[in-house]
Amino acid sequence: MMRVPDATAEVPRRRMAVVRARLEATRLHEGDATAAQAAAVGAAKRAAEIVGPMLPFQLTHAECDVAEEDGAVVATVTLQAYARAPLSPAGHLAAAAALAAVLDRHASPAGATLSIATVQDVVD
Repeated sequence: MMRVPDATAEVPRRRMAVVRARLEATRLHEGDATAAQAAAVGAAKRAAEIVGPMLPFQLTHAECDVAEEDGAVVATVTLQAYARAPLSPAGHLAAAAALAAVLDRHASPAGATLSIATVQDVVD
């Protein structure tokens, strides 16, 4: 069983995370970017509830940019918050939610692959 480090005694610090997700073999259609942005921000706000061992945080900024690049849809999520632990798990959840919203609006293409990576995880 994995143990999560106890960070409850930590003082919340200003943190920022940038996460980038890429969904191959799909395209953006009208309204997809708006749906993806709404899904990403909603997931970021509720990340501490959705991800069991994640500590609550005070979200101060959430942004999702969605674009089409080289035959793939790319979502870049930027989160800022006062938190006791890194924000990258919330960023991963938000990026996945953004691309799930794109897939939900269309028939899921066969062979679509998803990749998610943390670009930046900063503590102020």
